[in-house]
Amino acid sequence: MQKEIKASLKGDASKENEKIVLTSGLRSQGEVRIEQKFDFESSSWRCNFTVNISEPEGISDVDGQGGDGVRMKLCSESGQELFAVTLDTYKNLENQSGNEVVIYFEGTRVAQAACRERFNDGQDKEVEVIYDNELETVVVKVNDLAVVAYAFNDIAFYEMVKEPVFLCFS
Repeated sequence: MQKEIKASLKGDASKENEKIVLTSGLRSQGEVRIEQKFDFESSSWRCNFTVNISEPEGISDVDGQGGDGVRMKLCSESGQELFAVTLDTYKNLENQSGNEVVIYFEGTRVAQAACRERFNDGQDKEVEVIYDNELETVVVKVNDLAVVAYAFNDIAFYEMVKEPVFLCFS
């Protein structure tokens, strides 16, 4: 039997059946925070989740219709974003492919990679974020395809995340 996970929903986020819907319509925004603190200490970790980003319905990705992406983040109790991985589907000057995986540390973009597979096609995507403590490396896999790998130049993740954190999605 699977354990029920307690989560708080903000903005336009809602729970439908067994899935959490972050956005429900045009220009909507939502966030979910898992109400369990995670303490990393000095260990490696991985986070697996399934995401389904709706296909744009209008003229293009820039018209505000369809999903613009999803962000998995680790936040302090006060809500400060310490680490994030974004599947970015909003085609613009920073993301010219319209399909990028981006890693952020304390709000700063530290790595990005374009992916050939569209994220906003209305299909489920299995995402795995892996932090290897010994190699001080983050790898992001989408549907078993490693699309980003980044070494943190001898900055141990657990030294930056000194307190238990919350897992959030927006």
